[in-house]
Order: sequence, then structure tokens, then C-alpha cells
Amino acid sequence: MKKIIFAFLSTFFAVTVPAVEVDPAKAVIVVDKKADGVVQFAALELQKYLHWITGTKIAIADKPVAGKYPFIFGTPAGVKLKPEEARWEVTKDHTRLYGDSTLTGTSRIQKWKILTTKTKSGDLTAVYDFLEKQLGVLFLAPGKDGVSFEPVRVLDLKEDKGAWVPKLAYRFMWPDRAAWAAPRLYNQDGSIKEAKQGGSPAPAEFQPATRNEYLQKESETRLWLKQQRMGQNVEAMNYGHAFTQWWKRFGKTHPEYFALTKGKRQPLAPSRPDWNKLCVSNPAVWKQIVKDWAGNKNRGHFINACENDGGGFCECEECRKLDMPPRPGAKWDDDLSDRYVYFANQVLNEARKIDPEAKVAHYGYSHYRFPPRREKLTPANYLIYVSDMMDLKKLEADYQAWQKAGARHFLLRPNHLHMNTSLPMGFEKQLFEAFKIGIKYGVMGTSYDSLHGFWDISGLTDYVLARGHVDPSKDFDHWVNEYCSAYGAAAPEVRAYFDYFRTNIWEKRIMPNRKKIAEAGRYGFFRAGVMTDIASYYRESDFDAAEKILRKGMEKKLSPQQKRRLETLLLVNEHSRLTFRAMAAKGQEKIRAAMKLIHFRRANKDRLNLNWERLFRIELNYGDCTGTRAAEVLGRYDDFRKTPQWWVFCTDPEQVGEKEKWHELSYRELWKKNRQMLRIDAPWEKQRYLKDAKFKKMLESYDGIGYYSQTLPIPAEWKGKEIYLIFGAVDESAWVYVNGKFAGKHIFAAANDWQTPFAIPITDTIDWKKEKQAVVVRVEDKAGQGGIWRPVMLAVREKNK
Repeated sequence: MKKIIFAFLSTFFAVTVPAVEVDPAKAVIVVDKKADGVVQFAALELQKYLHWITGTKIAIADKPVAGKYPFIFGTPAGVKLKPEEARWEVTKDHTRLYGDSTLTGTSRIQKWKILTTKTKSGDLTAVYDFLEKQLGVLFLAPGKDGVSFEPVRVLDLKEDKGAWVPKLAYRFMWPDRAAWAAPRLYNQDGSIKEAKQGGSPAPAEFQPATRNEYLQKESETRLWLKQQRMGQNVEAMNYGHAFTQWWKRFGKTHPEYFALTKGKRQPLAPSRPDWNKLCVSNPAVWKQIVKDWAGNKNRGHFINACENDGGGFCECEECRKLDMPPRPGAKWDDDLSDRYVYFANQVLNEARKIDPEAKVAHYGYSHYRFPPRREKLTPANYLIYVSDMMDLKKLEADYQAWQKAGARHFLLRPNHLHMNTSLPMGFEKQLFEAFKIGIKYGVMGTSYDSLHGFWDISGLTDYVLARGHVDPSKDFDHWVNEYCSAYGAAAPEVRAYFDYFRTNIWEKRIMPNRKKIAEAGRYGFFRAGVMTDIASYYRESDFDAAEKILRKGMEKKLSPQQKRRLETLLLVNEHSRLTFRAMAAKGQEKIRAAMKLIHFRRANKDRLNLNWERLFRIELNYGDCTGTRAAEVLGRYDDFRKTPQWWVFCTDPEQVGEKEKWHELSYRELWKKNRQMLRIDAPWEKQRYLKDAKFKKMLESYDGIGYYSQTLPIPAEWKGKEIYLIFGAVDESAWVYVNGKFAGKHIFAAANDWQTPFAIPITDTIDWKKEKQAVVVRVEDKAGQGGIWRPVMLAVREKNK
């Protein structure tokens, strides 16, 4: 009986919470005109969203207005707030919003400063929390189209109070765009910089037209991050690859600071001195790090001991002594964690001679992400943990082992978001559960690298991860259902759409093959292993099934906003289908598939919320995997022909080829020099079909000059027209000769030149008396992979076209 009475009373009071109807035409937003810029901006944000919801722009005043319902900003006298805390309350007389914010020192709104992670913005959070809890607003993605709300004329509020306090001291997801990158992409006058000048490889039409438009996009993303409560309330940790400028500073004066690799203390890759590792056993290195830190008058307690990126770890005897014996079947440098924990501790010891409260930030990353077996961490060690999410049981065991080794402070700094291929993968649950394991073991904060801006494709992934920061106690299904609720009556179908890709792509195809994928993608993140073998993980039928699910949702009764959102998912599914087709296609069919994809993108680029610049860049990084760049080049021509896949190849380690005029040698004469042939669809380091094991092994580490040769027939009907050789990509520079005559060159100058298609005109070098034309390509590679690694084609067009 008591249970029945309690249930009745609970229901009674639940349905009788006093309602507060607010006519926006009879309301005012009240904020002191002398209030700090953070508070002023919060008031503007409330005004903006209430305008979107009601269609009425509520005025802002510095004091209440008689007869108008006030939305009041400002912390009441005597109220103490926790760091970053946000509060709001709704009564029949007023709504008050306030929070703990970093004062910018001026009432002027400095938006760029307010949107940084370092600026506490409790007043702003109060606005977003109020909008979510009282009006059901969902901030799904940056921009107006990313905000879900129900349009109303009158605000139907409930008398209530709300508060938010962060569970994590540091919360961050790196934006997909950054102000510091703008000078790389735009000229001083704000116009787009061409790719050959170091700008983006994406077609200009797919980039923000001006620098200001680019920065506006960045600002929208940073605002979304604030809406998702990203921020911090602790001393800023000084971390990140710390020694990228050391070779420039000390390469000549102190080579002993640097890793000994292959018998030399110099960058393993001359083009990436910022990847040069340190000789971490050298006490002089520890002292130099501390000297730099101590000399900074603005330094905090944190000292950065995070090693540079890339490979090439020190092989000197003293560094090797710091390593534990390799586990069975492992190489000596597979686990270097003890070496790097020792290094961090030595830097900390030196720093504490100057500052007894010094703390050291160091990575658990790459070859040293594993828990140490000998060394121990102190309470002053802050581990910047770049974890691996692919095996959740192992991840949990690693957290336990790190804690057993003394780790008390984890900043979770994963690269998991770089798995994003721009196709729906379904990896959101795996990523979220890895985050939850971090929460279980007490991570103090996060720093996710990085959002990709593929909001209409993988926005669910970004959303559930961000919302996990808002309330870490909620589970995955809670946040997925919240996201899908923005689609109204079609929510079950939208959930089924995302579930389909998670079940069929991620769980059934990718996860069982994760070791194979990781190995294939070793030098380009996990996604490289997926994108370069896409047909193994996706089927055309996947997109048929997804479309069928969404079409069922379209049969439901939806609001205009919900219908448009669902139509966008259908468009995205078609984009994914065309992207898959272009990735999977071969030969001339790939060009046709790529052209269809480009046409679709042009028609929908303004409708879809995608960071097109980043999408094109990723595709190009993996060998123009969709063929869109090659299709753009070939689209300028009337006809084209494939060239043979195998070409004669000869290395020139002594660099005598130019002097001896190898470019004038015939196909057979060059063949006789070392009797080898290579495929031109892979770098010379990755010739898996090469039968000569000794030569293959040599090529795997070869940097220098190589000569390619082939004989090519030219169709007679092409005579009198402009004829070109189209190279899919050459790493790094190429000089092209036809019949011994110089035809043209492609010099590696801009960062993307090694992966960019280019055309060489050969019309004037053709000998029409010959049945076949002798083509020789001299390639120079200074670091990393080298050679012709994308197909070569002959192309023709009418003169002066």
C-alpha cells in the first residue's frame, strides 16, 4: 500500500511542476553593461538561440524592464562556485544563469579568447545546460544546421534548478581546423594558396573561399566544443613533442644530444629533423631540458619531457642498458617504456633542484606506451597516455599495470579519431568504451587528436564521445539515443542505420582482421590498412541496406527540420556509396567512378557538413585512393591509354647516370645494367611481387637515384594533337625523357608534391617513324619511400584546348 501511495504522490508532483510560460515579445535579457566579456557573450548566445527557437529576438538590457520577464545574468552575492561550475534556475518571476568564468578583464567580447580551452566559461555553460534541459536543444554539430530544436512561439519553461560541474579537470577534442594553419592555406590577402605554393591539395572550390571564412568555420567548431563543456580548471600542462627544434639548435654544436642510429647521430630522415630522437641516457640532455625550462620567466611547475614523433630510437650502449630484455619474438625496440620512464624521472630530478614542486609530463606512446617492468613513476609524473583501443581487455590490464608502476595522473591523449576514413565505420562504441575504461581508472583529463569535420558522416562518433565528457556516468546507448532523437519519429531507423555499420563493418569485418589492417597501415595510421584494401571491408550491398533503412524512416511523420536531417543522411549514404566505388575500382573504371564522385561532390558540397579540404587531403595521402585527383587531371583530355604495369628499373647509387647519359639508353640497354623490373603502382621499397630477394631487401632502405624505362606505342590517330604522359604520383622528383630528349620535370618543392598527379607534354619528342617511343624517367628520392608509385598513362587532346 505504501508503494502505491508513493507512486501516486511521485506522479502527482511530477505532473504538477509549475509551468512558466514566457512570451518572448514580453521578455528581456538582463546583463550589467560592465560585466566581463564572457558574461556578455553568454547573453548574446542565449539571445541567438531563443531567436532561432521562437522567431523573436529578445532585447538585451542592463537592468530589468517593467512588465517583461527577465533572463538575468550574474552570480548572486555570497554564492561560491566550484571551478567551471554552471547554474541556472527558473521561477515564475525570472530565470537566472551564472557560473564560474575566467575574467578576461574587459566587458568587450573577445570571442577568440573566450572559446579557448584555458578560459573557464561557466556562464556560457549555464546557457547551454539551460537550453538542453528546459527546451530540449541538442548541439549535434557546429553551425545552425547542427542544432536540433522544436520551433515554438511561446517558451514553455518549468520551475526548476540546474547545475553542472566537470568530472574531469581537463577536457579537449582538437578542432578539425586551426588558426595557426591558416597562413599555410591562405595568402596574406586572404585568398586561397595554391597547392604548389604549399597550400591545400583540395580543389579550391571545396575550400572556404577566404581566410576569414576558414577562421569562421574554426570558430563554429570551437563554439561546439564549448557547448560540449570542453575546458580545464587546472594548471596548464606543458606537453607535446618537445624537441622538434633541437636539431636546428644543437645539431652542429651538440650532436651527442641526439640518437645514435645506423652508426650516426643525425636525423634518420633528413626531411624530418623534427622527428630526430634524443640520446635519453645522456645527462647533458636532461640538464639542457631543465635549463631551457628554468630560463622561461613564464614557466609553470610542469616540465615537458615528451619525445619527438616518428622512429629512429637511440641505439647507443648506454640507452640500450635502460631497456628490458625483449619479450619472446619481439625486437629490441618494440618496448622502450623503461627507458623513457627513466628519462622522465631524471629530468624531474634535475628540475626539482630548482623547483621542489616541479612536475614532469611525458608520453606513454608508440614504442613506449606499455607499462614499465622495472622503473617506477612518482606522484609528480604526469603520463600523457596515447592508448590503444583495439583490445579493451588489454587496455584495462595496461591501466592496472601502469598504476602498479606508480602512475597516478593520466591525461588520455589518443589518436583513435584518426581511424576515420570518411566512410561510416561503426567504431564509435569501441572508442567510447575505451574512454569509459579511462574514466574507471581515474584519468584526470583527455585530449583527443582530432575531430575530422565529417559531421554528416561520423558526427555520431564525435557526439557520443563529447557527451561522455558532459556526464561520464551515462552509457553509450544513452548518448546514441539522445543523438537519434533529433530525427523525431524516425529515430529507430536512424539508430538502425548506425547499428548496421557498427555490426557489419566494424564488428564482423574490421575487428576480426585488425592485426592485418594494422600491419598494412603501419606508416599511415590504422585507416590506411582499410582504405588501401577497401573491398575487403565494404560491399555495394551495405549501402543498399542502409538506404532501405533510411527510406523506411522517411515514411514517418516528421517535422521539416527532422525530414531535412534524414534527407541529409540519405545524401551521405549515396556519397559513401560513390566513394566506396571509386576506392574499389581499377583501371579506366576507376577514372569513371572518380568522375561520378567529383560530380556528386560538386552538386552537394554546400549541403553536406563536411570538411572537404581534410577529406581530399586524406584521400590523396593514401595514394589518391578515390582517383579524384587523377580524374581531375585526365578530365582535361580527350582520350587516354594505360602504360604497362612493369617497367625496367636500375638504381644509380653512385649518381653517374647523368654523366653517362643513361636517359639516352634504350630499354634493353638499361635492362642489362642490373636486369630488374619494378611495378609502377608501388614505391620501390614495397615491391612485394619482386622475385629477387636480395635486390628487394636492398630497395627497402634505398634512398637515392633510380631510372625507369619502357617503350610505349602512340596511336596513329593522335598525330597532330597534344600528347602527354600523366604520372599518378612520383616520390619525390622526376625528370622525363622520350627518345633521349628531355620532355619535362616534376620537382619536389611543396609538401604534397610526392603524392600529386602531374602531366608532362611529350608531343615534340615523339618520333612518328618509330613503332614505339623510348621513355626514361629519372627519379630522385631523398627520404622515406621513393619511385613511381601510381600508374602512368598516355593522354591526348586537341591543340590549344
